[in-house]
Amino acid sequence: MVGIALILIVAGISLYWVIFVGWEGFGWMKYWPTWLLVLAGSLFFLLMRKGTKMTAGSDWVYIADKRWIDTYNLREITVTRGRDTDLKLVDNEDRQNISSLSEYQRNRNLWDLVYNGILHSAAYNNARVNSDAISALYLKDILPYDYKPFDEAG
Repeated sequence: MVGIALILIVAGISLYWVIFVGWEGFGWMKYWPTWLLVLAGSLFFLLMRKGTKMTAGSDWVYIADKRWIDTYNLREITVTRGRDTDLKLVDNEDRQNISSLSEYQRNRNLWDLVYNGILHSAAYNNARVNSDAISALYLKDILPYDYKPFDEAG
């Protein structure tokens, strides 16, 4: 992204130079102040780039600055709705992560790995699941008919 931004900035300055200054397209390159503009624009795009770094394997997920989670041995699956929908995963070793559900779903392949672990944990490991997680993650069909979400179980 920074490379593309750099190319666009250089092309934009060159076009401006040709149209408004009337000199050859890359004549601005011999003036050091214009390089400050290129550097500042590239740094702006670098700093603008946001997002949570996530990686996943067949049975784990790691979220930057947090711990990895064993997705096939989850003890608790909680969805909290608010301004953003958060997904909290707690495994049997008490490792937990809370991240936005949309962050997980942004990368389809990563989400497939995490979701398979969630389905397995809900169906076979008797993970505790709250009612928002049942509806947001479409878990109703894999849970027992008489399953009571932990926020309603009393």
